[in-house]
Amino acid sequence: MRSFFEYMIRQETENAKKGLPSGITVKVNSLVDPKIIELLYEASKAGVRVQLIVRGICCLIPGIEGVSENITVMSIVGQLLEHSRIFRFENAGNPRIYMGSADWMPRNLDNRIEVIAPVYDARIKEDLWKVIDFGLHDTCQGSVVDGTGENRPWMGEDGSGVPFRSQEELYKYYLAVNEL
Repeated sequence: MRSFFEYMIRQETENAKKGLPSGITVKVNSLVDPKIIELLYEASKAGVRVQLIVRGICCLIPGIEGVSENITVMSIVGQLLEHSRIFRFENAGNPRIYMGSADWMPRNLDNRIEVIAPVYDARIKEDLWKVIDFGLHDTCQGSVVDGTGENRPWMGEDGSGVPFRSQEELYKYYLAVNEL
């Protein structure tokens, strides 16, 4: 598990250095692994845009000039306990999406049996991307993790704070898509 994630992050870093499309978007419950954090910092320094949704503990500090200014971290704590772990790597313009069971913690990456699987089906990729996209736009239960410890409420990209609850919107989306 560790070698896979390290390889994928390094690949995005190399893509950025070569001027190829690069990006990392991840949804996990915890991010505490020192090596993964260091690799994400290196990716940021190379110009990789890193978007993280981390529900619980996050030891990475976003927004440090020259280190992590290309990294944003959101935390969403809503009515439902979400266990989805979704990983998207831009892969030079041919995005790869994976889903799995592992958080980015030493115990998960080194000491447990965890599963990560590539997603090939276009519909499932779209659904997983909705989970990420809606999470990144949650103005009701989303907080910006900025390294200050304040975890200020997310007011949206335009700062308007228009109410948007990702869990509610996902529920509505799935009802509409599945015509339930």
